[in-house]
Amino acid sequence: MTKEAINEYLDELEHWLLNASAVISVEVSSTWVNQFPEEAAVFILREDDAIVYVSETGNLKNKMAELVSDNHFEDDMSGLLNDIIAKHLKLSYLLVDLGRKELEERILERISASKKTYTKAGKQQSHKNAYEKWTTEDDEKLELLFCEGKTVKELSAIFERNEGSINSRIKKLELREKYDR
Repeated sequence: MTKEAINEYLDELEHWLLNASAVISVEVSSTWVNQFPEEAAVFILREDDAIVYVSETGNLKNKMAELVSDNHFEDDMSGLLNDIIAKHLKLSYLLVDLGRKELEERILERISASKKTYTKAGKQQSHKNAYEKWTTEDDEKLELLFCEGKTVKELSAIFERNEGSINSRIKKLELREKYDR
């Protein structure tokens, strides 16, 4: 494929994703998640018509389940966030087997001027491991360092993740309850 043909292909994908794909209200429910195929895709989130997030994924259904997972918050906060999400966020996606990363980067370039844009690449500039999956080894190391009395700020620096991510993981692993901290 020539560079020109690649650009035409990406132009067409971008057009379909931004202008011709369905706009779906985001809901925090398993029913909503189950509508998505377990296929590779690029998706965008819009907040009041402005693109605020773009990402590619190898499994759209799993990514949507992760996106709307509310197990990171207390019940009252979770309900509030669910209301905000339902009122303001809209999703569009396009199934893409070839060129997902290139399409994601292309759209990011177009919207980079927006201050509300949140991307994995952008977050990883300040926190190298932002949005990376936690491994069993990471969890064990976190538990050990937590037991040693490291602060969330120190853990954030060690794991190269933001403090919110550290707090969420501590909560998920129930370390505060387990060690009375």
